[in-house]
Amino acid sequence: MKTYRILLVCALLLTACSSTKLNEPLTRDYETTVGEFKSLGSGKVAEIITHIFETEGGEILYAYSDRYDLDSDDYFGLEVEAYGVLTTYENLDKPLFEVKRITDAPEKDEGSEEVTSVSYQDPDFGFSMSYPSNWTLSTTPNSVILTAPAPAVEEEAEGSELSEIRVLDSIVIARTEAALEKTTEDAQEDRVTEIRDFVAGEYLALVGIENELTYIGPDRLLSVRYKTGDGDTYSFIPRGEELFELSYYHESVSDEDRLTNGNVFSSLVSSFRFTPYGEGEGVVEAPEEPVKEEEPVKEEEPVAEPEGEQVSFPSYRELTSAPFEFTMSYPSNWYYSGSNTGYVFGDEAIEDENSPFILKLEFNLRLVGGVTRSGDTVSITVEVDGRSYTLSGPAEYQSVLQTMADSITSTKEG
Repeated sequence: MKTYRILLVCALLLTACSSTKLNEPLTRDYETTVGEFKSLGSGKVAEIITHIFETEGGEILYAYSDRYDLDSDDYFGLEVEAYGVLTTYENLDKPLFEVKRITDAPEKDEGSEEVTSVSYQDPDFGFSMSYPSNWTLSTTPNSVILTAPAPAVEEEAEGSELSEIRVLDSIVIARTEAALEKTTEDAQEDRVTEIRDFVAGEYLALVGIENELTYIGPDRLLSVRYKTGDGDTYSFIPRGEELFELSYYHESVSDEDRLTNGNVFSSLVSSFRFTPYGEGEGVVEAPEEPVKEEEPVKEEEPVAEPEGEQVSFPSYRELTSAPFEFTMSYPSNWYYSGSNTGYVFGDEAIEDENSPFILKLEFNLRLVGGVTRSGDTVSITVEVDGRSYTLSGPAEYQSVLQTMADSITSTKEG
């Protein structure tokens, strides 16, 4: 069967023109697909076309790349995941795939489900938040607990013992036993001191741990945050006379879990807000995406190529934004946090709007795409499926920004 498909591909290629001059493309889309690079054979279609790419669904694409040697043993004839620009032409019988990134094909898991964003509002504790659908939510009389999904593991041989006990990370929202005397009518310094005194007396694991004042969520709630050397993060948020704990417990020994679940916690903290008691009933429908008015285009100096020494990363991982229906790549050892205007990225956990970050993604800021510079900051704007995305950061990250911009793919249906 496989031999027949190869012969069919070769036959199709031989029917093409010996040298086709490409006109203006009819369509241009960003595409991520799984398949194999194969030889173009003896046919010559257009000068830039060097290979064909057969997708796992059997579709045949013409292919070329300015970044990769598609004849390499690392790619040729192997199942890979390729990302790039897919264009169609009136005088070309198949779509043309300009390959910009090649990674290992994802492992097939027939039982896996799509991860979406769940909006949750608790009437008893009086708060709302968003969390990924693959996390498990449970409640106790004094807390709401989110447990991270268990990592996929190979099936153990019958009769064998597990080499380690697998403990899962968790996020806890709890009402503490504090009865605060200081309220919003008192000086903020006095409120923070009272919170610190309570924590010092009730949380022995945090004695001697440095803390900082932060503001979290859409309503900029006052919070006192502690971070331990084990990766745990505790935030204490006053509400009148009550004090709430919002914490991330990193129990797993996996660095991969630390990054992934730390990003989940950062996103949850960004969405956390207090709501009236008795209002809401568990999972609720997500609010519609707010419409942001476009800002005028800034007059900035166009930049063609990166200048100076550039930061680079050996690998990237994928961010899937369910609320805003897109995916994109970002450095694999970085963190991110989202809001209703975009995302920020950095090499340290990002838990609120005061946390430091390196690169920023914003929606619908500009009308014209391209690369611009303002002082030492570079911005790259692309339009994908009707939405403009602007990535910006220090000039030495321009190549990283370009890689991230090129990877943006819409997941809108229809």
